[in-house]
Amino acid sequence: MQNSDGEKLPVTYDRKIASIWILLFMFVVVPILVISSCVGYSAFRARRPKGMPNAIWIDAPPVPFGFYHGWWEGCWLDSDHRTDYCRLYGPGLSPPVVYEGRFMPCDGSQPIPTSELRLRPPRQSSDMWIFPGFVAFLENGRLLVPTDKVSDCSEIRGRLEREKATQLERTN
Repeated sequence: MQNSDGEKLPVTYDRKIASIWILLFMFVVVPILVISSCVGYSAFRARRPKGMPNAIWIDAPPVPFGFYHGWWEGCWLDSDHRTDYCRLYGPGLSPPVVYEGRFMPCDGSQPIPTSELRLRPPRQSSDMWIFPGFVAFLENGRLLVPTDKVSDCSEIRGRLEREKATQLERTN
């Protein structure tokens, strides 16, 4: 290489430029490729599962360098029309079905028709967990719980009210 006066530059100049390009590649290009591939892979894994047409996405608590962590929740009237059937699906888990089973509303003895099953995500994903299973929240304020937990509805509602009050106190 030559400078503007036509003099030959020392070899160290070429090495410095090559080092800058290598560092630029390592600290800029490689991280961009890694992050974009993770985002693309996560977005692919978070697609709605087949057989759950009215499913909603529930975000899991945030984790560092994680995208699209959460679950698909879907409910429909069971084929025997005696209960609702709900499934919680975790993309990327093996097996992906976290929990599924027969559910009933807390405030009634009749299942909710599929046309009225308008799910909504909980305020916080921790609100939905009961053992065993989960609570499905409806837009109209009703709750669906596994059939073996219907007798615990007053406890579940009480816990949700306490958690809501505690969260309101923290924000004030």
